[in-house]
Order: sequence, then C-alpha cells, then structure tokens
Amino acid sequence: MNDKVKKESITPNIFMIAVSILIILIIPGQIDNSVQADRLGPRFVPYAACALVLLPNLLQMCMKALRNKRARDAGTPEPPSGAARPPFGGICQRLARQYWVLAAVMAMAFAATFVVKYLGYVVTYCLLCAGMLLLFREKRWYYYLITFALVAAVYIGFTRFLYVPLPSLF
Repeated sequence: MNDKVKKESITPNIFMIAVSILIILIIPGQIDNSVQADRLGPRFVPYAACALVLLPNLLQMCMKALRNKRARDAGTPEPPSGAARPPFGGICQRLARQYWVLAAVMAMAFAATFVVKYLGYVVTYCLLCAGMLLLFREKRWYYYLITFALVAAVYIGFTRFLYVPLPSLF
C-alpha cells in the first residue's frame, strides 16, 4: 500500500451524528403535534432533516473506519523519522488563509440575512452564491448558472408549491 495514505478522521462524522441525535431528542418535543392537518404532521420535517444528516454520516463513518482498518492491517510503512516537515510558519499561514475564507463565507451569509428584505430572495442569494464562487476562485461559468438555477428553483418551490412567501424585489 502507498505510504502517503493518511488515516481518515471520523471526528466530523461523530459530531454531526451527535448533533442530529440531539435535534431528534429536543426539537420535536417543542412542536405541538395536537393539530394534525395532514398525514405527516408538523414533526415530520425535523425528523426528515435529522435522517438526512444522520444516515449519510453513519455510512461515511463506517466506510472511513473500514478503510482505516484495512490500511492498518496492510501494514502501511511509517514515514522515516527524519522526514522533512513543513515549517511552522507555513502551517500557520495555511490555517490563517483557511479561517479567513471561513470568516468571509460566514460574514456574507450573515449580511445576506439583513439584505434579503431590501433586494429580495432571488437577487440576494444569487449575489451570495456568486460571491462565494468568486471567493473560491471558480472560473467555470456553468457553476454560476447552476447556482442561479437552484436559487430560482427554491424560490419557485417555496412560493408556488409550498405557498411560503419569500421576500421579492417587486
């Protein structure tokens, strides 16, 4: 086996599984289920959201654990003790760049929540998606087209099919 194979971390999967279990235990208890307008009831959406988070994370965690076990059993050689490690300054710069991108994405999403009532849902979230794609230096034009189409599909789905009014420019 290749000596560059890294052990895959299952910590993010464990975190997401814990969050979804917490949501399953706490949130539906806060929703009044006495008024049943349809078959599914008001608790369906939190349960469905938790299932959509829980099941893929369980599957991914099991697959990572299996790959880690196979790599360990195959006896992947340890890198030599004198292997060159990146300088500490390089690691700090890379982490700072990653956290800057995270902070920028969070700031744009936070700003979008305040701007949406003035510009409307479609304009705000098209600008948000374009800003994020520019932040990640994406140059493929069809990615922009896909995100704009998804924003329009969400708007149409909520306003026409679910009858949930979203802010609009006009």
